[in-house]
Amino acid sequence: MAEAENEENAAVGFWPGGSAEGSFYAYAVPQPDGYTDADLSPATFDESLGEWILPYETVRTADDPDAMLLSFLDRAYALAADNGVWNRQALDLDPHRLDAHVSGPASYVWPGRS
Repeated sequence: MAEAENEENAAVGFWPGGSAEGSFYAYAVPQPDGYTDADLSPATFDESLGEWILPYETVRTADDPDAMLLSFLDRAYALAADNGVWNRQALDLDPHRLDAHVSGPASYVWPGRS
């Protein structure tokens, strides 16, 4: 693990803990100044974990779950990259680079939602 975290890193994912239904999380290593003081609501920063936590239930029950989750992921990355003064021009990719190669529905329909 020491080698995995020996450079600046932003990570996001899903964890089955943190809330009754599990949680999405985000963290940065090292934590740049201001990282824990930002507003990523409805996510909250958990001091004991050193991570932003967004409960799955909050996403699942949102009016637009896809938009809520993507917003959290984008804002968490931007917070780490901007506050860490990362070279975003070198790091960021065109988010639409694969659009022409993707088939199927434009958005995922969550089970139990219309």
